[in-house]
Amino acid sequence: MIKTKRYIFLALLIFLTTFNPELPLLKLGFFIIKTVNVSGSKNTDLEKIKKQFNFLVNTSILSVDNKKMNEIISQNEWIHFVNINKKFPSTINVVIVEHEPFVFWKKGNNNLIITKEFTLIEKFSFNNFYNQTQAKGNFDIEDLKKLY
Repeated sequence: MIKTKRYIFLALLIFLTTFNPELPLLKLGFFIIKTVNVSGSKNTDLEKIKKQFNFLVNTSILSVDNKKMNEIISQNEWIHFVNINKKFPSTINVVIVEHEPFVFWKKGNNNLIITKEFTLIEKFSFNNFYNQTQAKGNFDIEDLKKLY
């Protein structure tokens, strides 16, 4: 009985220390991502983001590349963070939470958006923010933080 427990323990130890989610066994069709749903985008091009997340299709849901997803997120200055939900067996839902505009800032020839998190956004469509609070002048974000 003790020898059997040792063999089971050794087998589990070897399996758990050498387990790799990229094994072909896990790609039999049960864990392959077939759809990636992206939602929550107001100020970014939703179709462009969907195309960027398409690298996930036909990969294993157990081996999602977080580094690649973080690169996609950091490329877009509007994205504050992303919630990623795995819906087994074959769907990933990506919910985008964007920065909220706080002030439209005209500094010289530059038009910028200052968000509620005090980050600067340079690329935006002016038509979407014509009702936004406006500020003009040469001041720093730190000055604005003191007022807020």
